[in-house]
Parts: sequence; C-alpha cells; structure tokens
Amino acid sequence: MQTGIEREYAVALYSIASDDKAETLVYESLIRLGEVFSSCPEAIEILDSPAIPRSQRSSLIDDVFEADFPRTVVSFLHLLSDNRQVSRLFGCVREYEEIYFEEFKVSRAKVVSSVELTEEEKEKLKAKLEKKSGRKVILECDTDSSLLGGITVDMDGIRMDGSIKARLATLKGVLEQ
Repeated sequence: MQTGIEREYAVALYSIASDDKAETLVYESLIRLGEVFSSCPEAIEILDSPAIPRSQRSSLIDDVFEADFPRTVVSFLHLLSDNRQVSRLFGCVREYEEIYFEEFKVSRAKVVSSVELTEEEKEKLKAKLEKKSGRKVILECDTDSSLLGGITVDMDGIRMDGSIKARLATLKGVLEQ
C-alpha cells in the first residue's frame, strides 16, 4: 500500500538535489541504487531490520555505498534505514523520476517493433519524437513478432500505432461496413 510517503521523500530529496544543482547526478545514482537492491533484495531486509542496531546499519551503508554514490544519495539511504523505510526505495525512485522528468521535460517512449531496430533507426525515431513533443525522449525498445511489421509507440499517455497488424485491423473494419 502506497501512502504518499514515497512522494514526500522524493520531493525532499529533489529539493536538496536542486539546491546543489545535482538533480541529474542524483537521478542517475538512484537508478543505479535501485539496480543494486534489485540484484540483492535481502539487503533491504537487513537495512530495515529492527534486530540490527542503527549504528551497524549506518556503518554498513557507509562501507558499501559511500565510495560509489554521491553523499546526498548515501544520506538519503541513511534516512530511509533510520526510519526502517528502505523497502520504499523503489517507490521513492519512481516518484523522483516523475519529478525529474517533469522538470527537465523528459518523456519515456515505449517502442515495440516486429524486429529489433538498428541503432540508426532508434536515433531517427528518437529525433522525430523529440521534435514532435519538444521534450527529451528516452526510448525503451522491445520486439513483438505478432505486429507483423511496423512499430507502436506509447509516450505521455498517447499510443501511436504504425504496425501492420493495426493497419490490417483498420482495413478489416472498413471492409466489414
């Protein structure tokens, strides 16, 4: 159950990052931190555990993260651990990302194609989407052979369907009228 506390943590962290002009550094670090905890979920239990004294949890955080992450992010992790809220990290990352994307006019485009796109095709598509939206675009590409050909793009709540499957469905609808 999400109580909005992730948003509160993210807003506070974003405010600190903004004051330091480190919004992007913190965002990228949070993504990496999320990857670390995804690959080692038992670490969340350890850092949230009431059975482990706060001082030991704090030392563990410093030992493991201090060399590879900005102090702001390490301090944030300390705060989560002190409040036994490390399990909320993923929600905090999502909320921070939402704030960051809005502030920096970034959109995530989920692209599905029938075959894997080449790097050149990805760059052309990205440039088109950025021109059309006026935002920086991050592409997430996947393949689905059931599309038969073409692509679908989901971005900012809008679906652009240029797949052959969709065109055939439209043609079928026209023919059935």
